[in-house]
Amino acid sequence: SIPLCSSSLPLSLRTRCKVMFASQDYKSALEDAQLALKHKLPDELKLEAYIVMSECYLKMNDKEKARISWTIVSKMAELVQNTDLKTKADSILSNLHEHLSPSKDDTSVDPPELYEGESRAIPGTSSAMSMRRSKDKGRYMVANERLPVGAILTSEEPYASVLNFDKQNNHCLHCYTRLKRVVPCPTCSGVAYCSAPCANAGQVYHQWECQFMELMIGS
Repeated sequence: SIPLCSSSLPLSLRTRCKVMFASQDYKSALEDAQLALKHKLPDELKLEAYIVMSECYLKMNDKEKARISWTIVSKMAELVQNTDLKTKADSILSNLHEHLSPSKDDTSVDPPELYEGESRAIPGTSSAMSMRRSKDKGRYMVANERLPVGAILTSEEPYASVLNFDKQNNHCLHCYTRLKRVVPCPTCSGVAYCSAPCANAGQVYHQWECQFMELMIGS
């Protein structure tokens, strides 16, 4: 991945956000446009990024943010004397409700549903299970009924976890999902994230290991 300090990153983000938009991955396109705008860009490229943001908000059915973004586009178009674009932006702002469309970009992942629902007595465990105690075995779990093959009996957040080194080039360091786009670490190219929220969360701990990544991987 390209570190955030790289001068070529804004141009790469600009190109990728268009690809993500064409793929109807509006959330990813929006994040790339926002990341690109954090860097110094010529006015024309800034305008392009804001247009992508505005279109994404429309596709994601976010009326208020779409209104703000298209207002910025309108003002920037006026500054660069792009009459056609200003007319388009003003038209969309005047009839915003007609341009909104439901989002098709739902990448959220729900936790697996426990068989027979969650136990009130044992959080994260199926209600089809009970805890027993004995002097010989200590505490142990038993099924209250005959369980079907594939039944999910327990599910909870891990206390601690780490991504295997051989997966760090193609999986998100924070949430472990396989990468279809990369949000890089600000200072190294050894790890990658799938989104800006994951990058922000991951840097809380990665900042301490960042400068030692090559040593850690080679050890």
